[in-house]
Amino acid sequence: MKWGVLGGGNISKTFIDSIKRLSSEKFVALASKSGRVVGEPEKFYDDYEKLLEDPEIDAVYIALPNNMHAKYAINAMKAGKHVLCEKPAFMKKEEGIKVKEVSRETGKFFMEAFMYRFHPIHKILKGMVMSKRYGKLKHIDFLFAIDKWNQWKAQNFSNYRCYPEYGGGAMYDLGCYFVDFVRWITGKMPELVYKNMRHDNGVDIEDIIVTKLDDIFATAYLSFVSFSASITLIFEKAYVTVPYGVLGRENHKLIIISKEKNSENEKVITENALPYVLEIKHFSETVSAGKDPEISIDESIELAAFTENVLS
Repeated sequence: MKWGVLGGGNISKTFIDSIKRLSSEKFVALASKSGRVVGEPEKFYDDYEKLLEDPEIDAVYIALPNNMHAKYAINAMKAGKHVLCEKPAFMKKEEGIKVKEVSRETGKFFMEAFMYRFHPIHKILKGMVMSKRYGKLKHIDFLFAIDKWNQWKAQNFSNYRCYPEYGGGAMYDLGCYFVDFVRWITGKMPELVYKNMRHDNGVDIEDIIVTKLDDIFATAYLSFVSFSASITLIFEKAYVTVPYGVLGRENHKLIIISKEKNSENEKVITENALPYVLEIKHFSETVSAGKDPEISIDESIELAAFTENVLS
């Protein structure tokens, strides 16, 4: 599959490097209005629409500010391209409904890019939940914090995440991972129980979110003012931690502390994989086979609706 990329940011560079690891895929073109060029494209456009008009391109990866995702996903599919879109795919539920309609009308695929789902360590973790290896899941503790706010503020709020009109804030940027992870690992959408948010420049920069799914509680700490990334699942007979959470790392591990026969046991499982590469491979194979992608548009619509509720 031949790819075009919208956006010249760091995540685009990571994605392009991942494309180049797959012999079945080819990176053809980049569009960046900032003029920044990453990944050594064969073609460069300073206009997103011009890239979408390129007949050589089969699929596009959208890595633009959040408020532009739905617009360019729709335009790309109408131009005959399949779409892999950075998270969060939509700022509002209505955007997702429109994208779904266009996908159906054009026959083009759309998938939100949650690369962590493709790392084997997270698949092992989900298997533990499904098999009840350590009993029932009772609680999920999700931490995701990037210490960037003071830097952005010192640079006169230089990043789009600093502005509400661009879909900025910790809930959009980091909270989407929390909601998707909880829904994916349990098979159910969480219900909002409590929220507490600290704001600056009109966006949330530090959040506590508490949700519930039947008898399971799931809590999140999301922040632009500290550094942390981990997930802990508490079962009846063990607690299991992923130290780097949903970060797009090659090396991930599970730390399992279990209690069996009145004694505590520690076990560490390590897996090495390239989640972005696996995500691209899955999307390409899905398109070729005409199968449903790992992450459906309906899931992305549900996530957008949940986020709207939190931010209302």
